[in-house]
Amino acid sequence: DGKAADGFWFALTDAFGNELERVQCSNGRFSFSQLTFKEAGIYRYFVSEIAGNDETIIYDSNVFEVKITVKRNGDIYTASRSIMGASKIAFYNETVAPTEIKIEGTKYLDGILAEGFEFALIQDGEVISTATSNKNGKFYFTVDFAVAGDYSFQIVEIAGNDEMIVYDEAVYNVNVKVVVENGTLVATSDDVEIVFNNQTVKPATVSFSGKNYLDLVLTGGFNFALKEGNNIIATAQ
Repeated sequence: DGKAADGFWFALTDAFGNELERVQCSNGRFSFSQLTFKEAGIYRYFVSEIAGNDETIIYDSNVFEVKITVKRNGDIYTASRSIMGASKIAFYNETVAPTEIKIEGTKYLDGILAEGFEFALIQDGEVISTATSNKNGKFYFTVDFAVAGDYSFQIVEIAGNDEMIVYDEAVYNVNVKVVVENGTLVATSDDVEIVFNNQTVKPATVSFSGKNYLDLVLTGGFNFALKEGNNIIATAQ
């Protein structure tokens, strides 16, 4: 990302692909041990970065060729160095930009889009986020990713305390795959339609009937009351 960095490893190899040395940078700099030459000639070496395992970093894949020309003048050897196609050896790594994905669901109550119901996003058995359905019955989870990999989530409804509602107990599994494409994290998820359907409890009904006699003759015109405790809840004639 344009800043001097520590802890990265680099390798020096010869023209035959043999690794001669590997070193770790400090304060953004690294150097190899001094080379000794006992014959005049042209020698070629290659410097490359050893890619690490950090999936949030894009490692520089450049390989620098270094040509060393050794000349003899009497009993003295002199060496000159040139970097082929570059003015200096510099490696530039980049961090992978994080990405996100939005998971959407829909809520119905008795077949009608419903507002105000709560839902949970679960990963590895722990609730990592909650969401509430809006006036259009929609709810959303936004999940951030900084590392490529495979992720699994579950979405459930958080049952409320309204005893007149039967809450949907469905569990939806959502799998997300995050990969690096052209130096950028890209997240894709299963094509899962997430729909929760709640139902209101249907009230129970009961009817009472009776007969009224006057002098053992079935007679109408009298009034009767149905009480719950001391309260009259219905009347009949």
